[in-house]
Amino acid sequence: MLRASHRKVSEPPFKYMGLPFHRSFKEDIAPLPAEKPVQLVFDLHPTSNIFDAGHRIRVTIACADQSNFQTPELSPPPQITIYQNSNHASSISLPVVSPGIAFTDTKTFIIIVSVVIVLVFAVIFLYLYLRSRLKT
Repeated sequence: MLRASHRKVSEPPFKYMGLPFHRSFKEDIAPLPAEKPVQLVFDLHPTSNIFDAGHRIRVTIACADQSNFQTPELSPPPQITIYQNSNHASSISLPVVSPGIAFTDTKTFIIIVSVVIVLVFAVIFLYLYLRSRLKT
């Protein structure tokens, strides 16, 4: 959620994980110049998805956020232009995080399953032992 007029990036007053921070103070607000591109830098809310090989990600850009802002209906409606040329390159950077444990590794999988089995037998043995001691 970022209004283009609030696009100025500022230094955050707290730790913000290196993400772009927009104060949205009155002195930071700048109107959009007519027929001239501006850069918008913002972060997206974190999410986690696993994409199989060959799958794609689709990004949709809209000019409204009905659930958070009262957006007036403008006539004519505003037009968004995404520049994709050598002078005005557009980009989206998505972080890729490797999984912590790769279960495709057979050795790792066997070790984890073995530890779980030993723990289950230990809990069963302890339960039976305590049950027999409490009966006597």
